[in-house]
Amino acid sequence: MAIVEMKKINLVAVTSDRKKLLRALQKLGCVQIEPVGGEEMKRWAISDDDELERTEQTLTRLKWAIGKLSKFDTAKKSLLAPRATAGDDEVAAAWASMNESMETIDALEAIDRRHMEAKSEESRLLTRIAQLNPYRALMEPLELIGQTRLTMAALGLMDARRVDETRAAIEEAGLAGRFDVVSTDKDGAHIFAVSPLDEWNKFNRVLKDSDFNQENFSEYTGTPAANIEKLKERINELRQSHAQLDDQARSMCDQLQRLKVLYDVISLERDRERAGTLLAGTRAAFMMTGWVPAENADEVDKRLHEVSPSCVVELLDPADDENPPTMLKNNKFLAPYQSIIAMYSLPNYRGIDPTLVMTPFFICFFGMMVSDAGYGVLMGIIAALAVKLLKPRGTIGDIAKILVAGGAATLFWGVLYGGWFGINVPAILFAPMDKPLEMMILCVGLGMVHIIASLCVAAYMNFKRHKPMDAVFDQFSWIAALLGVVMLALPMAGFPAVFSEIGKYMALAGVAVIVLFGARDKKNIIMRIGGGLGKLYGVSSYLSDLLSYARLFGMGLATGVIGMVINLVANMLWESGVVGMILAAVIFVGGHIFNLAINALGAYVHSCRLQYIEFFSRFYEDGGRAFKPLCNKTKYVDIAQKEAA
Repeated sequence: MAIVEMKKINLVAVTSDRKKLLRALQKLGCVQIEPVGGEEMKRWAISDDDELERTEQTLTRLKWAIGKLSKFDTAKKSLLAPRATAGDDEVAAAWASMNESMETIDALEAIDRRHMEAKSEESRLLTRIAQLNPYRALMEPLELIGQTRLTMAALGLMDARRVDETRAAIEEAGLAGRFDVVSTDKDGAHIFAVSPLDEWNKFNRVLKDSDFNQENFSEYTGTPAANIEKLKERINELRQSHAQLDDQARSMCDQLQRLKVLYDVISLERDRERAGTLLAGTRAAFMMTGWVPAENADEVDKRLHEVSPSCVVELLDPADDENPPTMLKNNKFLAPYQSIIAMYSLPNYRGIDPTLVMTPFFICFFGMMVSDAGYGVLMGIIAALAVKLLKPRGTIGDIAKILVAGGAATLFWGVLYGGWFGINVPAILFAPMDKPLEMMILCVGLGMVHIIASLCVAAYMNFKRHKPMDAVFDQFSWIAALLGVVMLALPMAGFPAVFSEIGKYMALAGVAVIVLFGARDKKNIIMRIGGGLGKLYGVSSYLSDLLSYARLFGMGLATGVIGMVINLVANMLWESGVVGMILAAVIFVGGHIFNLAINALGAYVHSCRLQYIEFFSRFYEDGGRAFKPLCNKTKYVDIAQKEAA
């Protein structure tokens, strides 16, 4: 439950040591470099946009080439294989073969251009085939379409419903020639028309009156069928060329690993160049400012002086008007739950890390909502194997670890409720469907504990800031009032009447403090009492929040009911023969996997919601910005070398 203390670091050094210092800071991985502030410092900003742009372009080309070659890479990759590591020799080899790697990318780009040219030509040829296909049955060579010494011929399209009308008009005009329908399709009738040259004007006038659209085939020689076959042969050649081009690209797959190493090494250089744009300096010296965890400050100071003995390093506590970045630090068990907080918003640097208090409630609520012991065992085993063997990183890795604990909590509540893969066994506590009222009381009771815990955290923050009376007036008063109301109802559950008596006085005391001191900032006594009564109206928000915990009952009930329905359907099919047994097995396994997946997702989302809305709302101070140090962050391989890049 800790927000890491930050120190502000100011560095002044000679410009000749700038790259060495940035490389050392990147290797340390614990300093976030900030822009050197102040309007007067902007004119001293160090910027090499051209160099950075060239590096970005190189990385873009490398990433494209890696993606292209990865499609052809047939090398067997184990799902459980650890991430590749590049040592000094591989990094040096990647740098040494920089020109060769760029030539590989040039070759891949040339192959890609030829692919695109072939696809473009193929598209044009297919369009031509589609244009010629309606005239496939025409036996006249296409070079004769048009004007000859004695005739004029044309191919075109018209509405099929006007063919008879047009033919009649030609006969009525006494015109010689041919008017043949070559084919008919959804576009209309495809016509071959020919007439003596001296009658063409009259013939053409009749065609135009029928909305005849002439088509141009002047580029072709031979019959349409012969041209279609030639075009198809060319398309086959183009498609074979695709395979040949792919073979050429596939032959370069042995360079894939080297390209990945080069990408990551250059990306580290790019990160240093970006960091360099945040500095200010001259040809002789430069200045850097940033943030470093207090626990790493001495190590950073020592390392910087080793790299640049003449540099000046200043480590300062944050000023009141400064906003240092937020970095959360918890033990291995709690660390994954920081991702839940980050999805909401990181706490303000001067706020509090709620991970320790939030985690037990999150795990508990998750287990209550999935609530099937069989699902808990299955989920816990799968998640644990994933963490152990796959070693996922980032948010995915955090979720996998959360599901391990979630599986244990689900097993715990499943045993208490008596649910195993939708099959009810004797419950240690009670079955929710048999005793819904008791289940609702349990959910609301845990909600009360959750809300009181949030008030305790808020009180702790007030004590930490030396405001003990604020804790008494704003948190302890509500805790007394809420607990007092609960104790008033305890005799109804069989508890001694003394609890009710104590609860009455606790509730009255809490209400009195709220009314008298809830608006203590007001000087006028009447306005203070009125403001206190307004604060007391906040009890409605507590009641609505408590009702939100009914989702623990609803989600748990849904898991059990869906599981029972799956079992019922599978059992009915099982009794209908061999085919039914096979279907029953598929439905049983597939149904329960689906039920587990959908309810685990719902439990995760709703557990998060209960933290964000009902818990954080009473004490959480958000607005923190993530601590993003300059570090060896790579995409494909881990760089393990004395001096990265």
